[in-house]
Amino acid sequence: MKKLVFAVLITLLLISSVYAIQEVTTAIYGPFSTNQVSIATTSSTLIKAGNADRNSIMLQVTGSYDVYIGSSSSVTTSNGKLLSVGTAIILDRTKWPIYGIASGGTSTVDYLEE
Repeated sequence: MKKLVFAVLITLLLISSVYAIQEVTTAIYGPFSTNQVSIATTSSTLIKAGNADRNSIMLQVTGSYDVYIGSSSSVTTSNGKLLSVGTAIILDRTKWPIYGIASGGTSTVDYLEE
């Protein structure tokens, strides 16, 4: 019985250490802003204007449709970077504006900029 309990404890420790490795902590070094932007399919939408003081920006698709992002208003579903529903991306040290276009219907992108 003691061996079984010990084996279970070791297994739980191994499992918890694997999940602990997957945790990501991001330090925020200054003031930050957040917002939600509605993204259409008919033309690109400015998600966040360019910012020379930006350290990073996190974008997450919280709407019902995938969103394609790019750094100019000419972003399309053919040339943009795909962000699937529920996924997030962190862009470090980008000072450019960020535009998006939805794959269908109207979607939503949340951002946190620092």
